[in-house]
Amino acid sequence: MGRSKATAQISAHVSPAVAAEVRALAAARGLTVSATLGSLVTEALRFNVEHQHGSLIEVTVERAIDRQLGRIGELAFRGALRADETRRLLRPILERAVGEEAAKALRREIHSAAWQATSDPLPAPNGSQAAWANGSRPS
Repeated sequence: MGRSKATAQISAHVSPAVAAEVRALAAARGLTVSATLGSLVTEALRFNVEHQHGSLIEVTVERAIDRQLGRIGELAFRGALRADETRRLLRPILERAVGEEAAKALRREIHSAAWQATSDPLPAPNGSQAAWANGSRPS
């Protein structure tokens, strides 16, 4: 009865150490040297294809992350712009309500409190206690 798969014969020259290793591997697994070499070559080629696919997946994920980070950056910029517009609109109203000196003092106090808050650790995302447990913030 013939083989169930079509095969092609190839040959290669290897060092005596590699040949001994292949023979030992074949003997340990109860296979022929030919079957062992065929399996090793097939696995090596599969690894190369999987490595190429992994590289493509990595590039795709990086592009998706870049798009999302770009969107987050745009939203942060818009938020900062709106905050500045609000500050500019409210400053004269506050000065009229409490006086210029009191408004300046209040603005300094608010600015100082906001600056202080930037050094506080970020809360863990979604209430998770594991993220940033050491209190450091991501850069």
